[in-house]
Amino acid sequence: TQSTWGVQQQKNKTKMETEAKQTLVPIKMLGSGTFGYVFEAYDTVRNIKVAVKRVRKAERKVSREYQILEEVKGCPYCIQMLDIFYTMDEEGKLTQNFVFEFLPDSLDQYID
Repeated sequence: TQSTWGVQQQKNKTKMETEAKQTLVPIKMLGSGTFGYVFEAYDTVRNIKVAVKRVRKAERKVSREYQILEEVKGCPYCIQMLDIFYTMDEEGKLTQNFVFEFLPDSLDQYID
């Protein structure tokens, strides 16, 4: 089964294609950039809100971002990565999905 992360105005609709990740219920899109999108979602297994960052992969190797997030795991000053998984879109392109703890505030509120 597939769940659509409905951002209708986007040209490239993305799909969650893995059964293990059917536990994520999308709430809303928080932002988009050159490399991907970030969604607020509800994790029905952990019973918490999470942020899901979806980034299209150009290569099939572990990303530098993942390596850094693993290094800072447990640091109280960093947002924690809870999970990572990969999906394929309709065009057969690989998408890397990071699941992070959700923080309702933006860092912009604290930086002058």
